Amino acid sequence: MKRLIAACILLAFIIGIGCADGFTVTNSVKEYKAQIENCKRLYKTGDFKSAADCAESLKEEWHKTAKVISVFTNHRQLDDINALLSTLPEAIGEKNDFQFFSTVEQIRYALEMIYREQSFTLENFY
Repeated sequence: MKRLIAACILLAFIIGIGCADGFTVTNSVKEYKAQIENCKRLYKTGDFKSAADCAESLKEEWHKTAKVISVFTNHRQLDDINALLSTLPEAIGEKNDFQFFSTVEQIRYALEMIYREQSFTLENFY
């Protein structure tokens, strides 16, 4: 009976960690995608100063959230996003459309990959 109780407690703990993982990663990815779209919209309208400020705030927020997400996901992916976020203000400052939009798409793709890897699907179990 004691082993059964211990197993149930362990199972509840694992399910709790899994739910926290899914909730944290899902909310973070949605939040960053919305902020990236905001930066993209500002850039398209020609408001480069606001777009650069948005990119800087996105980078600062990412440093805070990446510490939490790093518990649940691959560190290399987080480092890749961090490197891409570092190049975003430069692309805005240079008004380089190709570099800006390609960097934005790479960030969105990397965030989507993190989301897919952390979501509860049957293919993630195998």
